[in-house]
Amino acid sequence: RTGETHPAGERRKRRVNVIPPTRDIPAPRVLAAAFLAPRLLPVTQPPPSAAGPRATPLLRNLPPLCPPLPSRRLPPAQDADREDGGGTDGQDLAELFDVYHAPDAEFAASGEPRKTGKNKERGKVHRDGDWHRAVHVWLYTPQGEFVVQQRSEKKDTFPGKWDVSVGGHVTSGDSVMHTVIKETEEELGVDADEAQLERLATVATSLKGNSPKQGDFTCNEYKDIFLLKYSGLLQDLNFADNEVSDVKLIPWQQVEKDMLLQLSPEGEPTDGPYVPRPKSYIDLLFDAMRARFPAKVSK
Repeated sequence: RTGETHPAGERRKRRVNVIPPTRDIPAPRVLAAAFLAPRLLPVTQPPPSAAGPRATPLLRNLPPLCPPLPSRRLPPAQDADREDGGGTDGQDLAELFDVYHAPDAEFAASGEPRKTGKNKERGKVHRDGDWHRAVHVWLYTPQGEFVVQQRSEKKDTFPGKWDVSVGGHVTSGDSVMHTVIKETEEELGVDADEAQLERLATVATSLKGNSPKQGDFTCNEYKDIFLLKYSGLLQDLNFADNEVSDVKLIPWQQVEKDMLLQLSPEGEPTDGPYVPRPKSYIDLLFDAMRARFPAKVSK
């Protein structure tokens, strides 16, 4: 952190200098219905960060793309059925998610999840293992470094783990793109433009775990994965304390090695410093990075 202090509740707006995606990159591909059976993963504290000093991003103004949406929390009359006691500390477990059908042949063919027409509170979705939707945005530098974040200890799933640059659930009624732009600003203070985001695919993943805030959870999730290339350093990224504990830059090749080390010999995700990811997710992400940073061949 920079060591600066600010009045309670006041956040600094930072805008990162994003670079338009390279036009000769292959078109996004669909990775459908590739997911692992749930596995109970204990939540442990990550090792101390070895991150070096972080530095200031290059900033520019971008116009807002999406108007703010009304709150989708439950009305007061339904609060009696809540199990979390409120949402002021980290996530609001009463936030409503759309519930989706489990991956099937139709998803395998189209790559687009199907809604059931029902919605449900966040805490109950994770308690009951309902399929829902989330977004992942991997920020990478022209030098091939990923921005990785350490999840806040207040998170309801995998607190304290190192993770994707930006991740967030799609609230009931919201679009994927609205969520991408909203979460990128909320978690890191970065204003992104839809034209600068590179969509890779939607993948289906399934994990189990336990956290102090949620208790036992089953996270059955459709993840829409994006890349965002930008120019800048990290020192002044404006990350929210209830979402992110720390951020650092790591070469993408090292992130791949670290994630592969968390796979069992059978290819199942296991506990470690990162949020566990199945091999289908890892292959999709790092195949995309190899396309953007081809290995140099020695003559």
